[in-house]
Amino acid sequence: MKLFGALFAAASVLNITGCAIEAVPISFADARPVPFDRVFLYQRPVGVASIAVQVKRDIGIPASGCAADLLVGGKLAATLKTGEKATLYLPPGRTFLSVTPHSGACGHTLSEIETMVAGQEAQRFRISATSSGQMTILATGTD
Repeated sequence: MKLFGALFAAASVLNITGCAIEAVPISFADARPVPFDRVFLYQRPVGVASIAVQVKRDIGIPASGCAADLLVGGKLAATLKTGEKATLYLPPGRTFLSVTPHSGACGHTLSEIETMVAGQEAQRFRISATSSGQMTILATGTD
């Protein structure tokens, strides 16, 4: 019974303090670049028309043990771990960015967002996860 009480107290403290049990956005400045061996497509600008698309992965407990596969137009472009960022150079036009867990052990969810790659300014997105571990990709206006 004492063990149950101690576990309940510890869980209550973690719940009250928020102890990163939710996904926590990280700034692009603080995020680590994805190693080159996990960036598969769009690594360099192709011609003057390529537009930078930046994607970062939140930190925190949800889905932290699972890498996230980033797909562009249905093709695997990069695999991100928590706290990492990737810059992809996409051709102008309409495309879909998708995220799914890298391993089947982490589920089989797929989250997609449509975007129009255009203009001179980099587009920014973040990969987040719910408390149940479901990954999602969102446009972001923050650093």
